[in-house]
Amino acid sequence: MSIELGVLEGDGIGPEIVSSAVRVVSAADVDVRFVDLPVGWAAYEAHGTTVPDATIDRVRELDGWLLGPIVSGTYPDDDPAGGNPSRVFRTTFDLYSNLRPIRSYDGIGPEGVDLALFRQNTEGFLADRNMHAGVGQFMPTEDVAMSTRVVTRRECRRIAEAAFEYADANGMDVTAVHKGNVLADAARLFLEEVEAVAAGYPDVDVETSLIDAFAMELALAPADHEVIVTTNLFGDILSDEAAGVVGSLGLAPGLNHNDDDGYAMAQATHGAAPDIAGEGVANPASMILSASLLLEWLGKRGAADAGEAADAVTDAVTRTIHDGVRTPDIGGDATTESFTDAVVDRIE
Repeated sequence: MSIELGVLEGDGIGPEIVSSAVRVVSAADVDVRFVDLPVGWAAYEAHGTTVPDATIDRVRELDGWLLGPIVSGTYPDDDPAGGNPSRVFRTTFDLYSNLRPIRSYDGIGPEGVDLALFRQNTEGFLADRNMHAGVGQFMPTEDVAMSTRVVTRRECRRIAEAAFEYADANGMDVTAVHKGNVLADAARLFLEEVEAVAAGYPDVDVETSLIDAFAMELALAPADHEVIVTTNLFGDILSDEAAGVVGSLGLAPGLNHNDDDGYAMAQATHGAAPDIAGEGVANPASMILSASLLLEWLGKRGAADAGEAADAVTDAVTRTIHDGVRTPDIGGDATTESFTDAVVDRIE
């Protein structure tokens, strides 16, 4: 039976790099049927909203979906989706865990980096997703802006469980990152749940670190860290920092997933880069590798051949970069298309 994956191209370079991911997955030895669905500017122009109800309804029926980068904050004020499609998908499908693996590639950045960051994805300081109704920011006067942070035991436990399960399966240690010296109450809830989950994984070493100290350590010694678990905003910042350390956001994939209900969305960690859209120079590796993460997730849930296909895709990207086929952001002159061609060749 075919795996059904939604294809939501997004904005800017989205159509280019999502198309690359579809080509690469199609070349792998796995039975996948792709379903094109509107999102972003194209959806707004055709349907009056960046996330049509029909897109949500169809996604709910699929095995997973690929979401290209979108230009949040630039859509018209009358967008019924509130101007952030990512938020809509993450909250509608309760995609509480955002896995962002970062690794070294030959000749690019420091050697020996192989880490996985688990970012809580549905609450925290991000004001567009931490309230049942409305948003968690407001202005009591024209000169005062206030933002709230929401941290719950349930979500701290779920992201800790995702991180420790991954660490245990891969023989890795865990670092829980927080800001307990200032945001004490929220950090206490987070660390208590991390400690409770850690008790069930005696073979996984765990330590804690303040966010500011850890950000410095990550820049100075990225290879010393393995699995990082943290709250939403900290995870968003640290994952981009880690991607920069190893060479480019174009090498940083992401998977948003809800293991409880069986939903997963592949999404690169970078933005839509409208300044280079259509020029054919965007690095598709992060989107291709995000699709690989989705295949791996499906394989663990029993989808035939998906796990093996994920390995083949990841290996092909690694060998492509090792062989010197690189887009401009990582020191080469390959185009989006020629990089994708090279990855496909190494699969076939």
